[in-house]
Amino acid sequence: MEPRSFYYSCTPEADRETQFESFRSMGAHESEIFIDVCGHRKSSRSSLAMLKRIGLREGDRLTIPTLYCLSDLKKGLADELNWLRQHGIQLRIADIPMTMRCSDETEQRLASEMLYQVIDATVLKEREEKRQKQSEGIRAAQEKGVHIGRKPMERGAEFETLKQQWQRGEVSLREAGRRLGVTHQTFKKWVEEDHSER
Repeated sequence: MEPRSFYYSCTPEADRETQFESFRSMGAHESEIFIDVCGHRKSSRSSLAMLKRIGLREGDRLTIPTLYCLSDLKKGLADELNWLRQHGIQLRIADIPMTMRCSDETEQRLASEMLYQVIDATVLKEREEKRQKQSEGIRAAQEKGVHIGRKPMERGAEFETLKQQWQRGEVSLREAGRRLGVTHQTFKKWVEEDHSER
């Protein structure tokens, strides 16, 4: 089956006609052009969703003006690229001339695969850098004595009395926890912590 070509962009309303003209100059027909309008808030990208649902199939070419027209967020961009890759879509990006110059289908497929791999590596590197910075920040905060995570729950004034009653069998774990406003597991953990501290 002959690969089909589609053209997609997400642009402000004022640039919509300019984008249409740009796609037409690349040889696009009206029926192959899908444009979402983005405003001050992020776009729902309904035209892209429709194109993915009913238009694109393995081997088709998707031309976009820039990588970031696929999503406002890096995570969303990675998800869209992953979907395109899994479905065998050949991606052409006007901002990346190498992807636009391919003369045959094999060359285009190779360029798309290289592009996907480069983007995957970039996203992976960014995630690793983010995790590294996060762990360094946590370590620095802990060295300063800053408590990380949720604050421990207060045991309440009644805890000691309830603990002794529970140890004597006068009250159940669940009842002791209920009276303190915590679960029975939390009450049991407090008792165990209290015992190990002594």
